[in-house]
Amino acid sequence: MRRYFYFGLVAFAALLYFFPFEHNSGLYRIQQVVKSIGKSEADYRNELMLKQQELRQYEDMIQSITIQIENIIANAPICPKTGRRIEIALDHDPRPEFLSKCNTLREEIKTIEDKLNK
Repeated sequence: MRRYFYFGLVAFAALLYFFPFEHNSGLYRIQQVVKSIGKSEADYRNELMLKQQELRQYEDMIQSITIQIENIIANAPICPKTGRRIEIALDHDPRPEFLSKCNTLREEIKTIEDKLNK
């Protein structure tokens, strides 16, 4: 019987460590505490720097995509019959996905900064 208890305990710990939880859930906070055991301040600073770089890359991609879309719309061909610009239809706009990743990274950065300021 003890064997099943220990197996369940190990399985629960592995679940907490590896399974991605939502950022506003209690299990996410427990997961962050478990992962932070044994981390030094230098590790947190390194992780913070990497997250900030990743955030800048996503923000640059969003800005680049926005500029490209504006250029495509501005340089759309003119219809010879009506004299108006042809309407451009976007099949897939990746900006909302990148914005959600940026928001997630901002939350993670805030969490790391809070840990460093303790």
